[in-house]
Amino acid sequence: MAEFTTPTTSWRFNPPASPHMGGCWERLIQSVKKVLTAIKPQRVPTEEVLRSYLIQVENIVNSRPLTHVPVDNCSSPALTPNHFLVGSSNGSKPLVPYVDNPIAV
Repeated sequence: MAEFTTPTTSWRFNPPASPHMGGCWERLIQSVKKVLTAIKPQRVPTEEVLRSYLIQVENIVNSRPLTHVPVDNCSSPALTPNHFLVGSSNGSKPLVPYVDNPIAV
């Protein structure tokens, strides 16, 4: 925490009451809030349940397309953040070949 309070750290804030100044990240925050309000119940969740909700929100938000999605050609999938994070667009991890080798101790 001390590295954030050194004189060499330069903080830049958006002006108050102007979320339009932070376009990209404010839009992502809005997306996260919208998904959270859609999936959470009315009561206050426990920490474990909240973590589960945030993992679901992360997968949904990272499944959004980053590239243009053509209407007429569905053969090529759109590039999503999940492609960079886990290797597939839907958030599932790619299958890894399993080799069963006995280990000599």
